[in-house]
Amino acid sequence: MIKLWTKEAIKCYLRNQKCQGCFFEDFFSSDDLKCEMSDTVNYLLKEIGKPTQKQIKSIEYDEVEEKRILKETKPFRKHLKYIAKKADEERSNNLKLFVEKQLKKKCL
Repeated sequence: MIKLWTKEAIKCYLRNQKCQGCFFEDFFSSDDLKCEMSDTVNYLLKEIGKPTQKQIKSIEYDEVEEKRILKETKPFRKHLKYIAKKADEERSNNLKLFVEKQLKKKCL
């Protein structure tokens, strides 16, 4: 068991240990897996107490920074998705041409 407040543990604490809005919410939505972060938060509260205001402010700053970076890189990420899609289409077209050539060779 961990003995310090991690970023995800603090986020869980700030959400009052509710899974809604958690980064891992979809991951643990199946019946096979169970999130244990709530148990970790309870353990940390019992053993070392609440996270400090400094730790909480650090998490809040990180989230603002992540949103800023995502916003600034959105056009770039959109362009990368476009490039990846075009590359997939090109590979698919090249594969079709290759197969057609091979079939023609076999038929001749």
